Amino acid sequence: MNLKLAKILLAIMVLLSASWGIYWLAHSTGQVEPNNIGFITFGDKGIAFDMALDDDTLYVSAREGVYSFNTTTIQNRGLLKELEGISYAKSILLDEDGKVWIGHNQGISVYDPNTGKSQLINEQKGLPDNRVNSLSCTVEGSIWVGTWNGAVSIEDKIGEVINQDKGLMVDMVSEIYADKGGGIWFGSAVSPQGGLSYFHNGRWDYYDINNGLPHNSINDIYSISDSEILVATGFYDKGGLCCLSINNDRWVPKKTLGSADGVLDGKIRSIFQDDSGIMWIGYEFQGISLIKDGKSILLTMSEGLPHNEVMKVMQDRNSNYWLATAGGVAYIEKERIIAYFNRM
Repeated sequence: MNLKLAKILLAIMVLLSASWGIYWLAHSTGQVEPNNIGFITFGDKGIAFDMALDDDTLYVSAREGVYSFNTTTIQNRGLLKELEGISYAKSILLDEDGKVWIGHNQGISVYDPNTGKSQLINEQKGLPDNRVNSLSCTVEGSIWVGTWNGAVSIEDKIGEVINQDKGLMVDMVSEIYADKGGGIWFGSAVSPQGGLSYFHNGRWDYYDINNGLPHNSINDIYSISDSEILVATGFYDKGGLCCLSINNDRWVPKKTLGSADGVLDGKIRSIFQDDSGIMWIGYEFQGISLIKDGKSILLTMSEGLPHNEVMKVMQDRNSNYWLATAGGVAYIEKERIIAYFNRM
């Protein structure tokens, strides 16, 4: 090999090495996309399922357990050591006594932040299944629990198991929602048999693709008023967002929202309406749409989200936003969202 050829090969190797070094540095340090609109992200590909807020403490239920965030200092306090061993914590809520209820794959842990102690409720204590999917609190303070084998309410004790024999369309309850009128919504995500079961004043009503739902898998249930409920449906790339309204004392599917309403096709994962009237519609693959007054914008990983699957959106006491995604937790100030929404 002559000297000239050796110098050329050495130069190529240096360039390749430098290029790889730049690539590795950018990706290993979590550098965000240049057009990030202001998101701060936490987590490394860890799935965050749900959130509950207590003053300036945000609890996030995740695959690895339960995280605690300070919403004032915007800091991740890490996993709660008192709840070590919990995995796939899919649902979390704060009760009227300030206790945190966490539904996971071993039952329900009821955590008291004041004492640091928790109580486990599982099949041995009356749950129909240890795999808990959803939690909801009624206006009276009782807790409804949705599992893979039915639902129960818990007040002073665990109530009767509600399953297919007792009125549900199917035993598996993926979503549960107690509305202000005293009704209980049970959503199932075991398509094609799934659907929506509603119990109120001793009467059952049922909803599926045969009477207005765009898909039989139910992923979220959200009340936007006393007379309108939004239901997120879908599996993989099929699904949609359905609006139900009251008609002669019965809820009826009113409309499936589509592109004309700013809603993308495919599986809808989450629903949230913020204090400025913006509707946030999270998807399985496409990020999240922000919709208000006929205008719609889409936020994705290109704008700074840690993942395009958005499980939950909340606002803290300063009205700033927290998002639970399949890639961790994201935070963004309200003024940044409003400015971006108005600019687009």
